[in-house]
Amino acid sequence: AKQGTIVAGIYIILWAGAMTLAGMFAMVLLPDISSQNALSEITLAVVPSGFIGVVFAGIILWASCKDMVFTYYYPYIAYKGNIFVYILYALLCLTPVFINIREGLRWRRLKSKI
Repeated sequence: AKQGTIVAGIYIILWAGAMTLAGMFAMVLLPDISSQNALSEITLAVVPSGFIGVVFAGIILWASCKDMVFTYYYPYIAYKGNIFVYILYALLCLTPVFINIREGLRWRRLKSKI
């Protein structure tokens, strides 16, 4: 219990430092934003829009591999620990994105033939 408390305290200090730096960068780069939205605004301003989703997916995947996130299906199935299942699930969730990209390319090709 003592070790967990110490690790949690160190984590909180590191997280507070990282968020303070992110807020400072946001205020320097975007001086007219509110302090409550600093992190999200700087993320949207600096990171390309397609990469934001990749970063978010990477964070979720990392947390899933560390047994911090559990996936529950109904009827109840608890699955954790196998990265292959998470990759397949991500592909399933990204299927609409792939379909949109394919349709956009098809539309561009058809529009150029008109």
